[in-house]
Amino acid sequence: MAVTEVEHESGFSRLISSIGSVLIGVVLFLVAFPVLFWGEGRAVKRAADLEAGSSAVATVSVDSVDGGQDGELVHCVGEAATSDNLTDSVIGQSAAALRLRRSVEMYQWIETSESTKRKKLGGGTETVTTYTYSTDWSASYEDSTEFAELGHDNPPMPAEGETLDAQTVTLGARSLSPELVSQIDDFTVLAPDTEAIASVTLGDRSASVSGDYIYFGVDPAMPEVGDVRIKLETVASPTQVSIVAGQAGETFGSWTTPDDRELEPRLEVGNHSADEMFAQMNDENTMMTWIIRVVGFGMMFIGMMMTLRPLVVVADVVPFIGSFIEGGAFLISFAVSLPLTLATIAVGWIFYRPLLAIGLLALGAGILFLGIKMKRKSKG
Repeated sequence: MAVTEVEHESGFSRLISSIGSVLIGVVLFLVAFPVLFWGEGRAVKRAADLEAGSSAVATVSVDSVDGGQDGELVHCVGEAATSDNLTDSVIGQSAAALRLRRSVEMYQWIETSESTKRKKLGGGTETVTTYTYSTDWSASYEDSTEFAELGHDNPPMPAEGETLDAQTVTLGARSLSPELVSQIDDFTVLAPDTEAIASVTLGDRSASVSGDYIYFGVDPAMPEVGDVRIKLETVASPTQVSIVAGQAGETFGSWTTPDDRELEPRLEVGNHSADEMFAQMNDENTMMTWIIRVVGFGMMFIGMMMTLRPLVVVADVVPFIGSFIEGGAFLISFAVSLPLTLATIAVGWIFYRPLLAIGLLALGAGILFLGIKMKRKSKG
């Protein structure tokens, strides 16, 4: 099944739209500088906090609490456990677990689209969009009232996903805060309880078991639009966890660094040393730093492209010339954005890491000097 829509936009309309986008482009371009600068500062501060934490952390036993260590950064490994029973509000099935998660999927119509834009002589464009429809399982609701073609109707989603956490969770002689419990993500499937689901219905659909799912419909092998399947997952009690956090009595909280910043509590499933946990946090800091750098470059590049857009639209009066100018705008935007991104990062390094930056600049200058000297000798 497919439906096609054709949209025409005049050259004048495109020109007005492109002129309006110049302001947005300028804003994006300018905002990229503080984003990149902030990103370098964030990376340096985070690295300093992690270095301070790695030096200060002490591994303690979970079986007892030393009140003299309150406010200090501690690391411990043990089994998180609870006596709470968690009950799913839709299925009614219960489990003694640290966490209980309900995932809901509905068999529904899904619209996909594919667009092709062609430039027309005079600066206008013609956009041909083809919409196709298929049925599949999806955890997110597809609003069929927004579809391009009528007749592919999805009923409302009868239930939504939800995660329940135990309220009382212990780690030996200590207790875990909801923030730490939410970090225990070692979920496994909870087998459906046929007795618990025997009387459960969603609308006019009764429940049955289909593998790991609780199925609401006639035939799991031939699903119909509106059929629902639900999967329950739990985090078992007990589960081994490793924690790095500030000690706060018999529980955990953030730790105040020597620079008066907060190092948030950290939990990982399994047995991990403090060194392993800090190594993982350092890796995450490096990754986030590069993400911010790429985002900053992207903002600068897109901002430049939007700023140059009116020139491309004017040149599109003759499509061939417009495509040539568009390629030139791409190269100019890249050629401007990349060195400015690197320069901003360098300024951030000089501001936040002056000793390292000066050392690198001196090293670079020394290499350049030696290269020039060797080149002169080879000529002589």
